[in-house]
Amino acid sequence: MALTITKVTNGDYVVGNKKIRTRDITFDNSYATGGMSLTAANVGLRNIVAMATDAGAKNSAGTSVVPVRYDYTNSKLQAYRYDGASAGKAFLEEVANAVDLSSFTVRAVFTGV
Repeated sequence: MALTITKVTNGDYVVGNKKIRTRDITFDNSYATGGMSLTAANVGLRNIVAMATDAGAKNSAGTSVVPVRYDYTNSKLQAYRYDGASAGKAFLEEVANAVDLSSFTVRAVFTGV
């Protein structure tokens, strides 16, 4: 279980005293409860201060988006989805263990040192 991380052309630069790293990140075919390991070193930084995306991970068909967030404490990328009001859910919940997200890629911009 691992993420595929691809450096984006012209996506690395410096602003003031912070480094910016832009990466396309694709999930694999078995999501892990709690998130997928993503360390600062994986994106070329010593420390991640912030991560931003443009809404989340989009599938290869372009028909679905899964919101993502970075867990700064545990150095993991987490994916969320809405199971719908029919399931008695009122909000997004983390994707279940072992779900195949291999067609979902997110462009993430990391700020750090």
